[in-house]
Amino acid sequence: MKLDPKGLCRLALGCAVLIGALPVAAARDVVFYNGKVLTVDERFSIVQAVAVRDGLILATGSSKDVLRAAGSDAQRIDLQGKTVLPGLIDAHAHMDREGLKYIYPSLKGVRSIADVLKFIEAEVKKSKPGKWIVTMPVGDPPDYKGGPDILAEKRMPTRWELDAVSPDNPVYIRGVWGYWDQPPIYSVANSRALALAGITRDTAAPYDGITVERNREGEPTGVFKETNLIPAMEASLMKVAPRFDHQIRLDALRESQRRYNAAGTTSIYEGHGISSEVMAVYKDLWARGELTVRSYLVGSPEPAIATTRHLEERMRDWGVTVSGPGFGDSMLRVGGMFMEIGGY
Repeated sequence: MKLDPKGLCRLALGCAVLIGALPVAAARDVVFYNGKVLTVDERFSIVQAVAVRDGLILATGSSKDVLRAAGSDAQRIDLQGKTVLPGLIDAHAHMDREGLKYIYPSLKGVRSIADVLKFIEAEVKKSKPGKWIVTMPVGDPPDYKGGPDILAEKRMPTRWELDAVSPDNPVYIRGVWGYWDQPPIYSVANSRALALAGITRDTAAPYDGITVERNREGEPTGVFKETNLIPAMEASLMKVAPRFDHQIRLDALRESQRRYNAAGTTSIYEGHGISSEVMAVYKDLWARGELTVRSYLVGSPEPAIATTRHLEERMRDWGVTVSGPGFGDSMLRVGGMFMEIGGY
C-alpha cells in the first residue's frame, strides 16, 4: 500500500470517474476496492483499491491493505472489477453552454420544410396563444450542423410558411453558434415575432455580417443570414425573443455537470472569461453544495461596456479581488480577467 503524507496521490485533485459520480459522505473515509485503479504515477501503476478522505486521495494499493488501513468506519464500495480513471481537466470548457443546448425544443431529424412546420404546429398545440415558440437551430444536436442544407428545399421556411401553422404565436428558430458549425448562420421568425421585434421593410441590418433577407417586393421574409462566427441577432434585431434567465441557466449548468461527470471530466478552466450573469449561476450552485465539477473561472466584462474607460474602471474594481490566486476554494475559484477589444 502507498500512503501519501499530504493526503494526495498522483490521481489529481479531480479524483476518478467513479469517485466523482458517487455521493459519498465527506466525514468518512471511503474505500473503492476490488477494481483497477490507474494511479498515473511514474510507472503508471495499476492497483486494486483507493481510499479517499474529504475529497482527497489518501492511499492506493491492494484491496486488503487499503481496507485494513481505512478501518471499520470507512464506507466501502466494491468496484467489481471496474476501472477507476484519473479525473479529466477540460481547459477550454464553456461548460455552462453544454446544458443550454437542450433547453429549447430540438428540431432533430427534420429534413424538409414540411417537417419543420409539422414540428412547430405540434409546439403551438401545446402552448397558449401569444406564447413564444423558440427552438434550437435547424440541424441535429449536439452541434446542429448543416442548417438549410439538410432540408430537401435547401432553404429555411419563410415567415408566411410559419404563419400558416402559428398565426397567433411568435415563432423564432434560433441560429447555430458559429463555433459549433461554420457560417453562414440562419435564423427565422414568423410575422408575429417580426411585429413584436419591430422589424419592417424599412429595418436595416444593425451590423456588418447580418443580412435581412427580402422578397421581390422588399418585404422581409423572416429569414436572417449572418456571416460572423458569433451570432448577433438575439442581441440586436431579435432581442425581444425570450432569453436565458437565472433559473434556466441554473438548470442547464446542472445538466452540463451531469454530462461532464458521465464523461469523467472532474475539473474545468474557463479562460475566455465568464460574464457576471454566468458567474452568478456557478456561485449559486456552489453555495447550494451542488457543484460537482471543480471550476476555475476568469471574469470578463460584458460586451456592452467594452470601452476603454469602462474597462479601466472594471480592472480597478476587480483587480484587488481576482489578482494573484484569486478567491474561492477547491470547488470554485475565480481569478484573473479576460477582455476582448476590436473583435476578430
